[in-house]
Amino acid sequence: MTLANAVVLQEKWKARHRDKICKHAQIIDHLIDKNGRKTDYIICLECGKVFLNPTKDLSPTEFATLVQHCAEEEK
Repeated sequence: MTLANAVVLQEKWKARHRDKICKHAQIIDHLIDKNGRKTDYIICLECGKVFLNPTKDLSPTEFATLVQHCAEEEK
């Protein structure tokens, strides 16, 4: 997803929900630069907010632990 795509999502979110706050709990995607490479940023596919990927510096073991913890919280 590009930054232009994120802006479109942001406009749609504002038109549909006005000031409602998104929980960013749905699907996210990587922000792609103009050369087609993933950046350290991710985009909420619901509202279009762009933010730094909080998992970018995690080791595979740390990431697996985080995923497991999040799954347990959803139960």
